[in-house]
Amino acid sequence: MDPHSWKVTPSRWRKIVVFFIVLLAALVLTALATLQPMDMQTAIALNNQVNQLVQSFKENNMVLLGIFWNNLTITIISFLPFVGPLYSGYAFFGTGRAIAGEAIAHNLSPSSVLFQLLLRPYAWLEFAAYSIAITSSLWLAYGIANRTIGRELKNTAKLIIVSVILLFVAAAVETAYIYALL
Repeated sequence: MDPHSWKVTPSRWRKIVVFFIVLLAALVLTALATLQPMDMQTAIALNNQVNQLVQSFKENNMVLLGIFWNNLTITIISFLPFVGPLYSGYAFFGTGRAIAGEAIAHNLSPSSVLFQLLLRPYAWLEFAAYSIAITSSLWLAYGIANRTIGRELKNTAKLIIVSVILLFVAAAVETAYIYALL
């Protein structure tokens, strides 16, 4: 694709291309984080943190809302121009480290645990919501730079609603998986 065709490509198609690039980058960053070396003590500590969080959600009958709120917080911050993508990168790396910690604490391969996680529909719904937010953030930054922010703000408002719906469905499905494991 030559640079001129990018400028004449309709905006919707450019946004779709950027969305898939962001989605791929999110998956790659998460995967790379799972591959970082980790000692057993760190793995057990990370695993305990995740288990304590899930347990506190269960004890308070807040699994669905806890998962939803956690993911929504990440997503809303990800919508912010300029800082959103950086924060998201940090969150993806942290997620990869948490996956690795859980895997290593249970003597499993972090790559295989990530692969198993990606077989679950809620993971894709969450990654889609995050990618929508980051893509919107990038277009907001572009709108600020090109003084077309008004149009991008309208699109962002719609995309926030889509992301909230995706995250709520993802939290409901993840909650069902958690309770199915009991």
